[in-house]
Amino acid sequence: VVDPPRHLPRGFLSAMATLVFLALAVMLAAGGVGDWQRLTDADFPVPKAVELALGAGNPWARAFAGIGLFGLLASLHGIVFGASRQLFAVARAGLLPPGLLALNRFAAPHRAVLVATGVGVAAVLSGRTPELITLAGLGAVTLYLLATASLFVLRVRAPELPRPFRVPLYPLVPGVALTLSVVALLAMGHSAPRLAALFGALVAAGLAASRRPPRRASR
Repeated sequence: VVDPPRHLPRGFLSAMATLVFLALAVMLAAGGVGDWQRLTDADFPVPKAVELALGAGNPWARAFAGIGLFGLLASLHGIVFGASRQLFAVARAGLLPPGLLALNRFAAPHRAVLVATGVGVAAVLSGRTPELITLAGLGAVTLYLLATASLFVLRVRAPELPRPFRVPLYPLVPGVALTLSVVALLAMGHSAPRLAALFGALVAAGLAASRRPPRRASR
């Protein structure tokens, strides 16, 4: 954040490169120890792959399960933090109840944190992890699609806006991203039509919600 126009793109690119490298490494390592089909239904494929390679009950399998647990906790904290601030921002825009704007003495949106945590607990207790992951994927791809489309719209409607973050090879790179987002969304809708219909209904309900004037946060 010292020099956002230079440092934020580096941070995004290095983070994505790290994720791509680790995802490919885990996929090749876990799938290469034996029959990869035995890992398709496993909730924790890496410890399962270690068990396939070294035998059930091996201490290394427990070690990898523990490492994965710490990673999940880190992700959980990040999700709760991000989701609560998103709820706060949407409530400030007038699209959610104003109660989510309440701040505690640490200037944290505690009610939004409780709501986000409650939704997460309900999701875990539902036992529908694959369906929830698909819904989350539909939401993420839709977000990518809208964000990329907004880039083109703003270049036409507001060409005078300052743009410290320059898109390389415009319009080729965002055009490829937009095309891939559309293809991914159609593919997910084709593979899970019921969930796609449910997601579409949720989006339509959100669009139909009345927009009220922005509100101020209250302590």
